[in-house]
Amino acid sequence: MYSIYSDGNLIYAPPVVDDGYIAYDATVTRELNKVDTAEFTIPTGGVGYDIIDKLKSIITIYYGDEKIFHGRCLNITTDFQKQRKFYCEGCLGFLHDSILRPYSISDTPAYIFSQYIASHNQQVENSKTFVLGDVSSMRYAQITRASDQYPNTLDELEEKLIENYGGYVMPRYVDDKVYIDYKDESGGNNGQVIQFGKNILTLEQFIDASEVKTVLVPLGATENDERITIRLVNNDKDYLENADAIALFGKVVGCEVWDDITDRDALKAAGQARLNQLISQATTLTLTAIDMSMLDVDEDKIRLGEYNRVYSPPHGLDSYFQCSRIVLNLSDPRNNEYTFGIPLKTLTDSINRYTIS
Repeated sequence: MYSIYSDGNLIYAPPVVDDGYIAYDATVTRELNKVDTAEFTIPTGGVGYDIIDKLKSIITIYYGDEKIFHGRCLNITTDFQKQRKFYCEGCLGFLHDSILRPYSISDTPAYIFSQYIASHNQQVENSKTFVLGDVSSMRYAQITRASDQYPNTLDELEEKLIENYGGYVMPRYVDDKVYIDYKDESGGNNGQVIQFGKNILTLEQFIDASEVKTVLVPLGATENDERITIRLVNNDKDYLENADAIALFGKVVGCEVWDDITDRDALKAAGQARLNQLISQATTLTLTAIDMSMLDVDEDKIRLGEYNRVYSPPHGLDSYFQCSRIVLNLSDPRNNEYTFGIPLKTLTDSINRYTIS
């Protein structure tokens, strides 16, 4: 059962809708490395109709005792029947409220990330701060990040870390605190099978190979009038490749440049993250499915970032796919929508190791 709160005050719960704790068309959208969103409509007379303030009110949504959304109201519209629709953004959007003054830092991505968060926390109210969480896996060799501008923290984080080095920035809720993690893996395998004839209601498969690369040459900073390559740390090869992607799409070679990387191990890590990203963008599945954990306590709940086996013989599917986007329909969970993509780590894992014969 879902429930919605504004500044700690209950405004929606199915058992008490007759008492005014009502909301229509309530959805929560979660996507990897994106700001969560939530929308709901409250009619006149609803408990939450007049108590939610734009930008100021903190909106929290729960599934049972588990917090699945924490953020604020961004906008409110009123329709012809005077119903109010509330548009909310998740807590990562708080990073839009702070800036990074001109800086230059040479250290690991984990440390640079920690400095971004520390700077943000110094500028905003307590309700919009984060506790630094798990950054232990982001331990590449030293890199340099710098800016002579005044960008907001979220844009800088996306441009200077995620787009260059990959990884996942994810909020995590523990008691009343909001932790923020930055990890190179988003999650492990999920035990629930997404299966044709069982819990899949609709399924679309989209393949777009227009931007895919299966071989990538990463180049770093200029040293002695030449770009640094990964030859010395990659068996004398200046390129990275994925054999399974090549089997699917052929050899498609690309090149990416990181002007600030002087360490070859860091360059190789950045190149591998980018190659994985280019491959993962090629194939996605969008489906509506019933989360069997709502019917069977022994089933794992479908979670963002984890890998589910998708088994659908009519579609030729039997592989593990990463859950990259979830749209939760709070009024009717049968209309929940899930998007899965090729695992970001390697195609080998999804195609070979996990395929069931």
